[in-house]
Amino acid sequence: MVFIFYLAMAFYTYFGEIAKGLQKVKIIGVAGIISTSSIISFNILFLLVLKWGLIGFFVANILGFVVPSLFYICLKEIRIAVGIRYIFKSDRELVKEMILYSMPLVLTAISWTINNSLDKYMVTYMIGLSASGLISIAYKVPNILAAVQNFFNSAWQISAIDESGQKDTREFYDKSFNFYLSISAVCCSVLIIFSKILGTLLYSGEFKEAWIYVPFLLLSSFFNSASGFMGPILVARMDSKKMALSGVIGIITNVLFNYLFILWIGIQGAAIATSLSSFSIFLVRYISVRDSFSTKTRMKFYMLSAIAVAQSSVMIFAYGNIRAIALYGTLVLLLLGILFICRKEICGFARTALSLVKKRTNNNE
Repeated sequence: MVFIFYLAMAFYTYFGEIAKGLQKVKIIGVAGIISTSSIISFNILFLLVLKWGLIGFFVANILGFVVPSLFYICLKEIRIAVGIRYIFKSDRELVKEMILYSMPLVLTAISWTINNSLDKYMVTYMIGLSASGLISIAYKVPNILAAVQNFFNSAWQISAIDESGQKDTREFYDKSFNFYLSISAVCCSVLIIFSKILGTLLYSGEFKEAWIYVPFLLLSSFFNSASGFMGPILVARMDSKKMALSGVIGIITNVLFNYLFILWIGIQGAAIATSLSSFSIFLVRYISVRDSFSTKTRMKFYMLSAIAVAQSSVMIFAYGNIRAIALYGTLVLLLLGILFICRKEICGFARTALSLVKKRTNNNE
């Protein structure tokens, strides 16, 4: 069942990459909605109605990838592009180039998976399974930020490749990173402030205390968003080796800091180590593409990062030690600092959103 699940997911991902290459962003969005709807519907059917248990869970999730894959196959442009076998028959040099380029990306994907789960395994090994459960539950809130980032990433990868080599590439990358950074920083800051409240709502029973690990995991997601922005630029430059290097350095720093910080401060040390590992991945990628960004943008990233670190530290280490009004007052002041730094991008985003709403309202009338 696991193998069939993997195959279904692999084909779904493959068709999604083809759609991305063809710049069919709307198709990718529709397929994602179909996938989510299918998973929910089939889980309700097989688990609640038919009572199939674990087998029902697997079947539901397999069909959650099979159904959108069938949707992709129904589209003529996707079916034509799947005929990549013709390239393999006619252009051996292209095949060789693709394989050499892809090999470091395999290592990148593996290292990314390891970095995203290593803290749980090290906490299990060094503290115990119940502690691992706490940090696993804590990821629910950072996953909200990841969902916002993923909404942007698919379109950004296409744009980064399309704009590569153009006259205004540097200006486009710089402006896009400013916008992306601003949205991520504001979302991260707001989620840090509400991490205790969200923990109360999302976690139950003995897992309610897991909220305390959320702020630094959110910080890790913020750094992941920045490094995720750099990834497509490296892809556009055909520099997959730097992608792999960043992943390997991330694993090394993750193992080292997890071991040291878990010994020092327990589960919280794993969350801090994860954020440091994410920052190291960003740093390696950023150094490789720093010529694409202005000094002003680089300073903006470091200021936003410093404020996010300050917010996380205040939320964790000051909670319970100072009055709530002083705690949240400090957090809100730090959020206002982020809003001030990002005021240009936020106002631009608000204007664009309002104009779209007005346009849609006028069309409906």
